[in-house]
Amino acid sequence: MENVKESKFYLIDKWLAYVVGKKVKELKLSANLDPMLYYSLPQIFLENARCLTILELCNIELDTSCSFSFPSLKTLSLHDVHILDTTEDDGAFKFLLGCPSLEKLLLRDAEFDDHFRLQSSSLKFLKVDYLNMYHESYLQVEAINLESLILKDVIFNKIDLSSCKKVRNLSLAECTEDSQSSLQVFISNFPLLEHLTLSFYSFYEYSSKHLKISNQHLKSLIVKEYDPDEMINTITIESAPNFTSFCYRGDICFSISLESSNLLNGTFDLYEEPWLDCDTRFTNLMKFFSNFNCSWNVVSLLFHDNKALVLSEKLKNICPSPLINWKHLKLVIGEYDPEKLSDWKDSLLWISPSLETLFINGKLIF
Repeated sequence: MENVKESKFYLIDKWLAYVVGKKVKELKLSANLDPMLYYSLPQIFLENARCLTILELCNIELDTSCSFSFPSLKTLSLHDVHILDTTEDDGAFKFLLGCPSLEKLLLRDAEFDDHFRLQSSSLKFLKVDYLNMYHESYLQVEAINLESLILKDVIFNKIDLSSCKKVRNLSLAECTEDSQSSLQVFISNFPLLEHLTLSFYSFYEYSSKHLKISNQHLKSLIVKEYDPDEMINTITIESAPNFTSFCYRGDICFSISLESSNLLNGTFDLYEEPWLDCDTRFTNLMKFFSNFNCSWNVVSLLFHDNKALVLSEKLKNICPSPLINWKHLKLVIGEYDPEKLSDWKDSLLWISPSLETLFINGKLIF
C-alpha cells in the first residue's frame, strides 16, 4: 500500500515539475488520495513556481519550516490543509513570507497542531472558514494592511487580530463567544471599520442579547438572522456620525431594535409566514418596524408573497394608522400582480400617510 501511495506522489511530483517548466500563472491542486493522507509539495515546485499569480491547494500538508518563493502570487486558497510545525522557534508560518505580493488569502478547514503566526504586509483580504484547532492552539494574524476580513465558524479567542487595525470591511458568521471573548469587544478592536455584516444561526447562542456598536467610521450594518430565539435582539449604534445604511434579512416575527440619531437608508428582505392570515402577518410586520428608533431616508422592502400588504377593511377600521415615518419607499414583490397595485398603494398610504415617493417593482407610482 505504501508503494502505491509513493507512486501516486511521484506522478504528482512529475506533473508539478512540468507545470513549473511551463510557467503557468494559475494552478488548482486537489490531492484527494486518502482521507488520512496529505500530500506535501516538492521542493522544486516551492522554489521555482515564480510565475504563479493564483494558487488553490486542497488536501495538502505544509511544513512551516520550509522556504517558499512565489514572488508574483496575488491570491492563495488553502482548503483542508494540514499545517505542520517542525520549527523550533515561534511557529511563524513562513509560507506567506515567500509571497511578497500576496493580497488575498482564503483559509478553509485548516488544521493546526499548535499556535501559528501568519505574517504578511501585503495582505488586504482574508477569509477564514473554520479552524480545526486544539485546546491551547490559536492563530495570530499579523497583517498590518489588511482591509477586508471574513470569519466563519471561528471562536473569537482562537484568533488574534490585534495588529490588524486597518480593517474596513468585517463579516462574521457562526462565530462564537466564550468566557474570554465577546462579539462587542471583538468588533471594537477595528477602529477604522466602515462596513459590518453579522450572520446568526440557531446553534450559536451569544452571552449578551444587547449589542452596542460605537465607531467613528462605521457606514453600514447588515444583519442576517436564522433563528429568532438565539439572536441578539437589540442593536444600538452609538457615536457613529457616518452611519447611513442598515440592511436586515430575516423573519418578520423577530424583534430587533435599532437606535441611531442619523437619517438612514434601510433595506429589508423579510421572510413571511404564509400559514398565517393576512391581518396577523401585517400586525407582525408593524410590530417589527415599531422597534426601530431612527429616521429613514429611503426604505427598500422585499416581499416574496403578493398578499403581504393587502389589508382587510376590518383591520383598517379597528386599528389606527401606524403612522410610520417613511418618506421614500421602494417596494419589490416577488409574485407581482398588476391587479393588486391599487390595493398595495392604499395599504402603504394607510401605513405611512407622509409617504412622498413610491416605487413598486421599479415603477414610479407617485
